[in-house]
Amino acid sequence: MTHGAGAVLGLTFVVVAVAFKLGAVPFHMWLPDVYEGAPTNVTLFIATAPKIAYFALALRMLTHGLTGAEHEWSQMLGALAVLSLILGNVVAIAQSNLKRMLAYSAISNVGFIILGFVSGTQSGYAASLFFTLAYVLATLGTFGVMLLMSSKGFEADRLDDYKGLYRRDPLLALVLMGLMFSTAGVPRFWAFGPSWRYCSSCG
Repeated sequence: MTHGAGAVLGLTFVVVAVAFKLGAVPFHMWLPDVYEGAPTNVTLFIATAPKIAYFALALRMLTHGLTGAEHEWSQMLGALAVLSLILGNVVAIAQSNLKRMLAYSAISNVGFIILGFVSGTQSGYAASLFFTLAYVLATLGTFGVMLLMSSKGFEADRLDDYKGLYRRDPLLALVLMGLMFSTAGVPRFWAFGPSWRYCSSCG
């Protein structure tokens, strides 16, 4: 279906609104500062529950409200997904603040979530939802570890705060390692493994 310039412009603004809520590049500027500046328990909430709400918003708005315009919005989302994957992963490496690093990790993971929408199929949407839930659970665990660390009287949001953790608390260090590998998408770790198998079964 061919759409006029006005319809495409309106569609662009809708996609921008969805991308801003998700924190996709180039509408991600607010995310690292909010993650770093907020208390850890507030950051935990911001990093988890809204992700599911924003997924539902994107699903209803794009797939139900903009039926017939899939070709246009999937192209826009495809570009945003690629930019989010590249910038989120590259910039995260340079961070010394753990919450800021997790913010850029969230940006890159949003790229994976958006890729499910780019497919324009029910299987793609289902895989995107599954990945969102797996990411939210891994993020909950990571911030849970940070809260346990911060109970000792400091914010525990610097990477230096975790040096020697395996000596002080080997079990906590093991849990954090597994969560970090899972968030990074390392094979055989739980958030990656089930998501990969599920997406593969979707064909």
